[in-house]
Amino acid sequence: MNFPPYELKIPDEEGLRGFDVEVVIEAFRRVGTKADVQFLPWKRVISLSKKGRIAGAVSCVHQEAREAFFRFSKPISFSTQSFAYTGRYNGRTIKTVEDAKGLKVLVVAGYAAETELKEASVRYETAISDQAAIIRLLERPYDVFYTTREFMEYMARKQGFSDRIRYYDISRLPYHLCISKSWPDSEKVRKDFNKGLAEITADGTYKKIHDKYR
Repeated sequence: MNFPPYELKIPDEEGLRGFDVEVVIEAFRRVGTKADVQFLPWKRVISLSKKGRIAGAVSCVHQEAREAFFRFSKPISFSTQSFAYTGRYNGRTIKTVEDAKGLKVLVVAGYAAETELKEASVRYETAISDQAAIIRLLERPYDVFYTTREFMEYMARKQGFSDRIRYYDISRLPYHLCISKSWPDSEKVRKDFNKGLAEITADGTYKKIHDKYR
């Protein structure tokens, strides 16, 4: 999905496609495999992965329920899970997911963040996309949006609302390349990718890719 700075559906003015996109393509290239990253709604990505019609998904959080149909690579990046809020919010400090109980919470449907809220018995409302959630947070009386801080900071810089957003950081999560178990030779694909990832990390290519987005 379009999830900057991890994935950019439309490359920015410098031609950047997202650091996870670049890392995945380059890691596969190092082991002689050509990879193509396409953009689809997340729920469709999951459905097609289960059927083995696509090789996998990026960026993807490890969840026990996903182990039934995904193999997980070594971490390709990390995200800071945060409750984003505006100046309208004057409630208590949020230090854990459970602290959001009783607040008017937004989350994107189908994301791992929704599962976290559900497991913590936090009531929430869903948005169909990150951009839809941002608009609702900025324009409607919601308290917080449970999201990825790196994404929100990128969007805030691009769209000019950095001065309106603050954050309560909750946790740091690794993102993976999730490979469909129904894809041919999926375990070999995973091992080959991990090998390529280790190579670009060791020679500094991984850092050079990420530095372009700072």
